[in-house]
Amino acid sequence: MPKTHDSFPRFIDWLGTHHPYWNRLDLNGPLDPVMVSPAIVSLPHQWLDEFKQGCQYIYDATRGPHTDCESMFTSFDFHITPEGPRLIEINTNAAGALLVDALERFNQIDSPLPPFIPAIRQMFETVFAEGHRIAIVDEDPHTQKTRFEFKMVAGLLESWGWNVRICAPDTLNWNGQSLTDCAGHRFDGIYNRSCDFELQSPISQSLKIAFEQGFRISPHPDEYRRIADKRKLGEFATMDHRLIKQWIPPIIEVASCDRDWLWSHRKGLFFKPIGSYGSKAAYKGDRISRKTFESLWSQPMIAQQYAPPATTLVNDVEFKYDIRVYTFAGKIQLVGARLFQGQVMNFKIQGGGFAPIHWV
Repeated sequence: MPKTHDSFPRFIDWLGTHHPYWNRLDLNGPLDPVMVSPAIVSLPHQWLDEFKQGCQYIYDATRGPHTDCESMFTSFDFHITPEGPRLIEINTNAAGALLVDALERFNQIDSPLPPFIPAIRQMFETVFAEGHRIAIVDEDPHTQKTRFEFKMVAGLLESWGWNVRICAPDTLNWNGQSLTDCAGHRFDGIYNRSCDFELQSPISQSLKIAFEQGFRISPHPDEYRRIADKRKLGEFATMDHRLIKQWIPPIIEVASCDRDWLWSHRKGLFFKPIGSYGSKAAYKGDRISRKTFESLWSQPMIAQQYAPPATTLVNDVEFKYDIRVYTFAGKIQLVGARLFQGQVMNFKIQGGGFAPIHWV
């Protein structure tokens, strides 16, 4: 049964004891209770083996020959239907991993996966092997809802002797040889939490130029194009692999589809922009107005067969949830859940948020 949300203060106290860097991070209370669900989601153990096989298969099939910088915290996000898991999207800079790991240990869940914190260290040392001066970058990072995670990552890295700063991309400058911030601090690599995945925004131009000249940035823009661009799901759906065929609902590119046909079939579809994140401008077909439907052709969109998420009760209140499988180089490091209410993912309602998995 889900734990009551009275556990949140105890969770914060637990963090202060079990994450020694937590109390010295000057967090100023950025961990909103709506980010932390008291639920524990149970999944069949056999699905973990299937996640391992399928995620590795997709990664290997899309692996580029010249990539020398893997994308950290890549996630495969699933809805759980009566027929089993359905892959909804892939992300190359997924949030929530450190929080899920902390909740797993706070709830004393015996995970079948290796310990996550050592895996994080190995991952960062693999990606940034050439130096340990790192910037964690996002637009207006100190106002982001996940800013607590930036500081948790920074605290971990600093406890291992790394030099870490949190900053916005437009505070960085590339001089042709090095990347520095406004105070002159020099960096060896960037952990990019911005959703400007391909570094196209004007505020990311210094990062783009640095990347084009060999500077190390994770997530790797090329890997985003290979694996996380939402149009890729349509390609993956044609893979000759039993699990992938089961996982991926049919994908339609809106621009290539007849409007009248799409309107008549809209109720079984879910629409989302190709470049969207955080469920922005995403619409469930049975709720879309004709006016909004006609606006779908103003930007690249896909339509997926709607795979309704599973639900669970938190203090007798129903929440939907999805499953986030965190990977690095195709190998699973951690699995968590995200609980929400409404049409799309949000972190606004007490009882929702990130939650750990219990394998049964």
